Amino acid sequence: MSAPTLTRAPGGRPRDPDVDTRTLAAAVRLIARTGVHGWSTDDLATEAGVGKASIYRRWRTKDDVVLATVRHLGTRPSSYPAGGSIADCLVQLVCDEIGGTHGLASTVLIAALAHDPQLRSAWQEGPARRLRAEATGILVTSPWLATRLDTILTGLTDVISALRIRHCTTGTLPSVVVVRQSVRSLVDTHNPRPGGRA
Repeated sequence: MSAPTLTRAPGGRPRDPDVDTRTLAAAVRLIARTGVHGWSTDDLATEAGVGKASIYRRWRTKDDVVLATVRHLGTRPSSYPAGGSIADCLVQLVCDEIGGTHGLASTVLIAALAHDPQLRSAWQEGPARRLRAEATGILVTSPWLATRLDTILTGLTDVISALRIRHCTTGTLPSVVVVRQSVRSLVDTHNPRPGGRA
């Protein structure tokens, strides 16, 4: 593995890109644990293992960190199985979207979208765009489902929203079985073959 490349800040010494990565990952964890406003820059520096000055060199305010974190959530790689069925790929996509620290942070952030236009815009440009692109990439492998793309994407967003609400109200993540049933119902509704499987 090669050493990370360092970028030079205007008029300063080289910046270590690992600090950005660690800081944004720490912000995701803090948002998941304490909400958007439940942490300070001091908490972030401690969680990331970086100096507070390193954070302020990159982002002027905590709000800037939150916006960068939302954009960061939009760049995380997908983990759906290559060569899997459409339903299996969608199930994995939904599980990734609602599960783990990223899923919990996303749920917390969604609650804040209504009150913050900048956050809403960052969400649309980042995580919402990534989800739509990944789901589209899965769905276009079926010519029949591809003709109903907008309807299925809306349905998929509704499934994810319902599962997020279930998570928030029960305090537990829906099981893979529940996710699979929800996705299977959505896909089967749009499948041209009665009782067929996508």
